[in-house]
Amino acid sequence: MIETFLLHSGYTEPSLRAMRPEYDRIIRRMRERGFGDLSSDMAVTELDLIILQMRLPEVRRDYPETEHHLRNATRVRNGGKWKP
Repeated sequence: MIETFLLHSGYTEPSLRAMRPEYDRIIRRMRERGFGDLSSDMAVTELDLIILQMRLPEVRRDYPETEHHLRNATRVRNGGKWKP
């Protein structure tokens, strides 16, 4: 499930190799949030946020608007409050 999603998202084989040890943790987090598969848009958004948060801080700094949007969309913020 995750690998297919990442391949379709444009990740390369070296990136996938580096991420494979984290697949169990990603799946566990998805299940904790109530997603068993990627059949809903919300599940895909959640996976996007998880993958973004796994990146190095130097890389994450380049995408603050994306992370902000994904946090709002997945209601990860404290209390689930929308923050413009």
